[in-house]
Amino acid sequence: GRSRRGRGRREGAAGRAVGLGLRREIVHQVVEEAARLGGAMDGDDGGVAEARERARRLPNVVAIEADATRYRPPAPADCAYFSYSLTMIPDWRAAIDNAVGMLRPGGSLGAVDFHLPLDAGPLERRFWTLWFARSGVRPSGEHLRYLRARLDHAYLREWRAPLPYLPWLRAPVYLFVGRRRERAR
Repeated sequence: GRSRRGRGRREGAAGRAVGLGLRREIVHQVVEEAARLGGAMDGDDGGVAEARERARRLPNVVAIEADATRYRPPAPADCAYFSYSLTMIPDWRAAIDNAVGMLRPGGSLGAVDFHLPLDAGPLERRFWTLWFARSGVRPSGEHLRYLRARLDHAYLREWRAPLPYLPWLRAPVYLFVGRRRERAR
């Protein structure tokens, strides 16, 4: 049987992680996921040095510090994902456009991040905007809308996740996976 690490991996598949996000453990998860996908990991974060260190033991992972709005790998990727990073990228639309552009037709783009749900009232929206601003995080209700406009929707889950040190306070989070269209609409 196949090992757990190799599950879902296609020989020669290439994946891209765009942005390392807020938390140190995200770097570890992104590196491990990039290894599972059999591709490279691209980061736009000070955590790239740590990712490089962890990736040294994984021959199929390369950590690259680059601008998420401009970096293009030498070959199209089968998948790319943003892990708690869109809310920290000032020109997040350009980052999404660039990630979609680096995918082969039919390739997948995933994003997991904090956001402001459409059903949130003005008080809740204001609270989360101010709360996250202290960390340079800019949650938005627009990320999901833009992802849906650029990709064919494959999967969406929204939930409220506990925050470190404040488990009774739950922040709105989404996980989106979409596929690059074979042709532009």
